Amino acid sequence: MLMIPVALANWPRENKVAVLETPVEIAFPFDALPSFTGYQYVVQGYSWTVGPNGLLLAFLLIGDDGNLYYMDTPDAPFGEDMDIRFYKAQISQEWKEAFDACRQAGGWEGGTSGVWQIPNGTQAFRWRDSGTALPILERFSSVHSLAISSATGKWEPIKRPCFTPNVYCEKGLHQMPPFNAQHVLLLHPAIKVVNVGTDFSYEEKELTFPNGKIAEHIAGMKRELDRLWKTGQYRILAYDRRTEKNLKDPERDNPWAPELRKYAANKGIPLVILYGEDADAPDHPGLPNCIRQFWQCPQCVREQMK
Repeated sequence: MLMIPVALANWPRENKVAVLETPVEIAFPFDALPSFTGYQYVVQGYSWTVGPNGLLLAFLLIGDDGNLYYMDTPDAPFGEDMDIRFYKAQISQEWKEAFDACRQAGGWEGGTSGVWQIPNGTQAFRWRDSGTALPILERFSSVHSLAISSATGKWEPIKRPCFTPNVYCEKGLHQMPPFNAQHVLLLHPAIKVVNVGTDFSYEEKELTFPNGKIAEHIAGMKRELDRLWKTGQYRILAYDRRTEKNLKDPERDNPWAPELRKYAANKGIPLVILYGEDADAPDHPGLPNCIRQFWQCPQCVREQMK
């Protein structure tokens, strides 16, 4: 495969034009990947900054079978993000022509349509070093041209569900531990509006605990969970996302679900994420009725992490 890193060179000042880095040829099982330095990195705890090369945004992958893929980078580069979004291009003749245009030295002003409408929403692209990149791309593409697979081009997500709704253990090997309502540590998201100056504000989602404590970041979440779990009172960790609207993937969608899944997996704790009305959802003490349940079986996820 040919891997083309995509970066925002001047983030956060500019996020509408991305640079395409020099392509790198890779091969399965991908155990000799290049090291990308000078992009975003952790400075302390949950804090992170951006290096001189900008923000590493994504990767375009061209297969030797003519397929084109888009691989997102983790939203939280300071954590061990288990969820990376993949998309596969259904390539039309128009999309193939749009991609082939970027192989022309000096004649390509950057994609703004067709295949370049990639899932992250970036509107235009340019090569950082076309003199180095284009010969590599041309050598690969002249042998492994993109294959037309559809009359209409589109990006389709490659999605593998985390959990089967309302099932504790998908393999049917492990039993849910007995618990009552007092054994459930039920967490909720909360919106915090942050004002920047007098004319700009944005929203952050904090994590609220049943004792009134609020976590603003991952380190705070872990500290409070550690403290509460050590009391021995709890057996089930639950995250109620009902106040969040239009979630496409409640098991994976940020900001807190991925981190709670990792925490529960590392600690061997049964976790349930609650989202969506579902009359068939089983009744359990301490959990809201008729709300879909996405369980993470601690024994199964531990096996997957080995």
